[in-house]
Amino acid sequence: MATYPTAIPDLVSLIVQGMPIENLIQVADELHAALQTLGTNPQGGAGTVANRFVQGDLPSAIQLLSSAATQILPNARVIQINTGTAVTLTAQPTIAPGTDGQLLTILNVGSQAVTFQNGAGFQFIIQASTLQLNPAIVYPVAISFVFSTMIGGYWCQLGRL
Repeated sequence: MATYPTAIPDLVSLIVQGMPIENLIQVADELHAALQTLGTNPQGGAGTVANRFVQGDLPSAIQLLSSAATQILPNARVIQINTGTAVTLTAQPTIAPGTDGQLLTILNVGSQAVTFQNGAGFQFIIQASTLQLNPAIVYPVAISFVFSTMIGGYWCQLGRL
């Protein structure tokens, strides 16, 4: 079993230290599983991070990305997006800033592909120069992030589904 951090700030520290992305994705998956397990424990209480994580997974209303320049708003733990046509997002930043340690999953519920770009101005760190979220039912349809002010206010990729 891999050693993994016990809190989101530990995960962000690993990112800053330059841990390879493959290891970060494994760490994030293990952290996600641990938080889900903790969240089902009634001893955790309503104010615990684990309980907020599990209980706060209600998806947002569908955000229609009407143009490539439309910014995604992190107003729920799970953000549903849809576009009228296949699009490569150009908004800078692509996702509006969040709060330190905020977790976010973006789910493409539409019938068109949505492509994210990596680089200056987009304010997130993803595995490659671009990442495509395919239409619903075609892998990958979702991507997860954590927001960190420790590395300049970036959304950092945790994994994709």
